[in-house]
Amino acid sequence: MAQDLSNIFAASSSTSSIDKSSPEYKHAWRKAQKIKLAILAAGDTPEACSQSLSIALNHASLTPIVTITGAIVPRQFASALHQQVQKTKMLERATSNGSKRKQTEDRKAFVNVSLLSVVHSKTSPSRTKDINEAEGIQHMLNCSRSTSYRRLKALAEQRARLIAQSSNTDVKWSIKPRIIRTKKVSNDLRARLLEWILKNQNVRQSPIKRDTLLIKDTETGVRRRVPKLLLECSMRQLHNELIALPDKGGLLGARHHRTNEVIISDTMLRSLVPPELRPMTDSHKIMCGCTTCNTSKYLQTSLNAWRRKHMKHMEAQAYASRSRAKASLIEDYEQYSQFVFPANEARHPRCEDAADSVLCAPTPECSLPNWKCVLRKCTLCSTIDIPDLELDTSNTAPIIMFHTYMTQYSCSQHGRCSAIRKGNLLSG
Repeated sequence: MAQDLSNIFAASSSTSSIDKSSPEYKHAWRKAQKIKLAILAAGDTPEACSQSLSIALNHASLTPIVTITGAIVPRQFASALHQQVQKTKMLERATSNGSKRKQTEDRKAFVNVSLLSVVHSKTSPSRTKDINEAEGIQHMLNCSRSTSYRRLKALAEQRARLIAQSSNTDVKWSIKPRIIRTKKVSNDLRARLLEWILKNQNVRQSPIKRDTLLIKDTETGVRRRVPKLLLECSMRQLHNELIALPDKGGLLGARHHRTNEVIISDTMLRSLVPPELRPMTDSHKIMCGCTTCNTSKYLQTSLNAWRRKHMKHMEAQAYASRSRAKASLIEDYEQYSQFVFPANEARHPRCEDAADSVLCAPTPECSLPNWKCVLRKCTLCSTIDIPDLELDTSNTAPIIMFHTYMTQYSCSQHGRCSAIRKGNLLSG
């Protein structure tokens, strides 16, 4: 049975609250005299008497009495025990904010300093001290025995280190030292990564004059206006090109030279790219597009718009006619409308649909046509169907206007160029 520490009181004040003139005190005093004489007769020296008294108090039959009575200790020890109880209460409050893994740094520092003041240094090891202090830490932190020993070992090493450097005023006693993490990507590799990104074929500087950003210079701290860098591909594709072999356009150092482990991950790349690098928006894609793709799209869009307009013209002309050719005009209109707009939908809504109509069926493995069909060397591919009306090239044939894509150049001093032929500037 554990002793009740709440009954601890100092030796000098053990009888201060009892009236010595009362009959109860005199009766208790006579019995106490017998106990005193028995203790003094237990040995010839104080050490022998103390040993006999200790053995008697530790007997099982006296345990309930000693538990109720408490202990009589010197005043300074009674004060230390009281302070220890108060410290245990404060540690319970500091560690009672839910999960112990989510404590704030301030609370962790308070608990650490409180425990540092009661453990021994690593320079004075003692098995008895370790057991007693581990039990004390276990009681104060309400943790397991293994955790208390592990905590005690770390605290003893920290206490010895602080004592050895007690004369150094730069050493932090209550503040947790900042963990200095080594950079996985060195400064030299970061500089080469930036150069690789700027030279990548999928990165373009925005041609729009107002398309700029205010970027803070990491060296000077001054904000400066820089043009946007437009990324034509996804960040994942850019990372795949980065970790490729150097002879295939990859960056030397993006992988470990021995283990071939990826050093610059996809997440790391996103954090290291220049802040002015932004993905292309739809407006950028329309302005900065592929000449072949944009031209074919504009041609197909213009053709569909002309067909719908000409179909309405044929319908109005056929049903408004009062001649004998009305039936023939209505038949021509219905045949043409069913060909170019079956089920009131364009025959080829996109230029890709028109291209697929003249190719063989795609392969089942990759859902793509054969290369012979793409290169127009296949003898089995069909040709595109064109109505007879659109094959007319005479002077009376209807006229169609196409929108095409053309690269134009302009000079800040001479204005827009008047003509372009095969990429050469004719006049300015």
